[in-house]
Amino acid sequence: MRGRKRGAAGPRSGHHDDAAERDAGIEVATEREAGIEVATERAAGIEVTAERAARIDVTAERAAGIEVATGRAAGIDVANVSRDVLLPDGGTARILHDVSLRIRPGEFVGLVGRNGSGKTTLARLMNGLMQPTAGTVRVDGFNTADGKDQIEVRRRTGMVFQNPDHQIVSSVVEEDVAFGPENLGLSPAKVRERTEWALEELGLSHLKRHAPNLLSGGQKQRVAIASILAMKPSHLILDEPTSMLDPWGRLDLLATLRMLNRDLGLTLVLISHQMEDLLLADRLVVLERGRIVRDGTPGEIFACESNLADWGIHVPDVPFLINALNRQSGISAGMLATVEELVGWLWQWWNSKT
Repeated sequence: MRGRKRGAAGPRSGHHDDAAERDAGIEVATEREAGIEVATERAAGIEVTAERAARIDVTAERAAGIEVATGRAAGIDVANVSRDVLLPDGGTARILHDVSLRIRPGEFVGLVGRNGSGKTTLARLMNGLMQPTAGTVRVDGFNTADGKDQIEVRRRTGMVFQNPDHQIVSSVVEEDVAFGPENLGLSPAKVRERTEWALEELGLSHLKRHAPNLLSGGQKQRVAIASILAMKPSHLILDEPTSMLDPWGRLDLLATLRMLNRDLGLTLVLISHQMEDLLLADRLVVLERGRIVRDGTPGEIFACESNLADWGIHVPDVPFLINALNRQSGISAGMLATVEELVGWLWQWWNSKT
């Protein structure tokens, strides 16, 4: 694999030690999760609860490892952030207004709202691609506006754009995935190890010698994600990653994202206009005209029926049916994501009444 540079900035001194320390922490977390999964398989009837408990335990351990290693708080902290843009006439317009948000390690958070509400701007601020006009953004304690912290911010927070062609840099899949680790200054053996691991996690090992331009849209998105995963980030931000995919590619990509969040403890921040993409999120953050107007679980957000049209949110079919059942019959089914889950819940509810 060829050594390449994406920008002028190179890795800081001591980066090899940081990377090794981080790898060790991830390996410990992976071993712990494997043990929990084995125990869970033996406990019939509590798979879902045990699985979520396992993810929380692993995430907490991973966060503790970051905090011990860096002396900084893990997670993404947005504090009183505003952002201005320059207008053609030389004036300025404020597109984010005093936004504050805390995303804990291992969370799956959806950013929702109309076009122009500030979702992409907020996502780019989290990654350090933009700087706030006022306020601060910190990633695992590193300030995105501090020049000496930017390499660390971008190593810890990967971003996937709507069009994967905009971030594929090589003519061979394997070389594209290796690009990030190479630019972290890792040894060739470590670059190869991370590349093979990321390709395997994303189900791309059989395509590693292929040209990215010959892949499907869904496969290209997985290459883009694998390229970021090979850098072992803590957080992954995705801006409309399913908008250019067919229904099968979309479902495949969402399954991959759930695996990264559930099995690897990776924090996900997902922007999408398709609410079906976000049914399994831990939280939805609603933006309207550059302000956060609501922050809650998907069930709590979809229950705000009188506000959804104003926020540009449509209710997916299953939550729509749950809301209708609750409104007409007082039946509360909680937050269910699929038709199969709703049918199963209704069957149990009916049996409990007969």
